[in-house]
Amino acid sequence: MTRAATSHVLYDTHRVSELVGSIYASATDTRQWRVFAEKLGHALDLRVVDFMLSSRAPDGRLGFIPVSWGSKRGDVRRYHNEFADGDPHMLRSFEIPTGSVFTLAQLAPDADFVESRLFKELYEPLGLRYGFGGMIDNDGVSTSLILCHRGPDQPPPGDEDLQLLGVLMEHLLRARALAVEFGTLNEQLRVSFDLIDRGRVGVIFLNQDGRVMHANERARGITDEDDGLSLEDEKLSAPRHTDTKALNAVIETATAITQGQSVEGPINVRLPRPSGRRPLDISALPIGSKSHWWAVVRASVCLIVNDGEAGLEGAAERLRELYELSPVEADL
Repeated sequence: MTRAATSHVLYDTHRVSELVGSIYASATDTRQWRVFAEKLGHALDLRVVDFMLSSRAPDGRLGFIPVSWGSKRGDVRRYHNEFADGDPHMLRSFEIPTGSVFTLAQLAPDADFVESRLFKELYEPLGLRYGFGGMIDNDGVSTSLILCHRGPDQPPPGDEDLQLLGVLMEHLLRARALAVEFGTLNEQLRVSFDLIDRGRVGVIFLNQDGRVMHANERARGITDEDDGLSLEDEKLSAPRHTDTKALNAVIETATAITQGQSVEGPINVRLPRPSGRRPLDISALPIGSKSHWWAVVRASVCLIVNDGEAGLEGAAERLRELYELSPVEADL
């Protein structure tokens, strides 16, 4: 399987690096997979590039989630509805090990393929003829693969095409693992933030510069009141300079501990409120490098903000229920 000597992208280190960079960009932003497919299509003079996530149901039917460049959505839908279950290439793809590259001719006899209904009613009208691809993941039940297609007026895949795809496969495998990891971490982070936002205690995450990275709903409510604690330009402050200085001191102590320094200093501060309401009690907790929060959002300090007034909300009603008090007695 050879090809006439041409300037192949395999020997262009700049273009290969660009393709690799596009792969890793896709690990954290799924929209970039189509961008990579387009770049690969232009680099190898392809008509269509597909990423196919497929699964085999207990009844043998195949399901697909495609990301396609060069083909219309209606054509992809038609393939899924009319041809997928009978496509010998896809049926044989479950036998391909993870990390392998292949040509469609290796999966099914080419002579049989060009006589098939799939070829005559879909491939040929779309101007497609030759194909090759790589298996990104195959666990026996579901597969993730990339498929590249050329037309009848183009050369079939050659050794250099497969070599380039083989080079890219190593990065595609890593990018998929990263995408799964990022997806897992993002889901964990979303759930954690959701739980924190439901809490009755104010929680604020700060980076190593003391800037607010995330504040839960209760904390935002406290800072919005601007009564003892305020937030401006991602920095926390108190009405009085001395109280702001005390707040910064506990933040700096916790930050130093996070950075591995052995320091002694306050990690709790009480902030009076100009309104005369009960003060805010704040504790600064250092976040170690093994913490989920440090790993995901690079938070260095977690502030726990206790509002003395919040603990009294609904207290009268609870006392009435527990001790059968009258409304006046409960309020007292």
